[in-house]
Amino acid sequence: ELSLKKLGLILRVLNASHNFYNVATTVPVERYDPNGRMRDTLLLCMSGDPEEKRKIFCDSFMLGANDIISDLN
Repeated sequence: ELSLKKLGLILRVLNASHNFYNVATTVPVERYDPNGRMRDTLLLCMSGDPEEKRKIFCDSFMLGANDIISDLN
């Protein structure tokens, strides 16, 4: 953060660790049928499946990024 500010970049830093730790999402019941039935995942902190964790993290990141983008407009 400090290095980027020294370069003259204007940053908005958000501590979203709680959101990432306690988030869940939906994934297809059958991994190879993304348009099929969906199921809720466990919380990120409770999931053991790496692919499920990746999906939860990515969905949470995009929600946070979209919130920041909408605030900037």
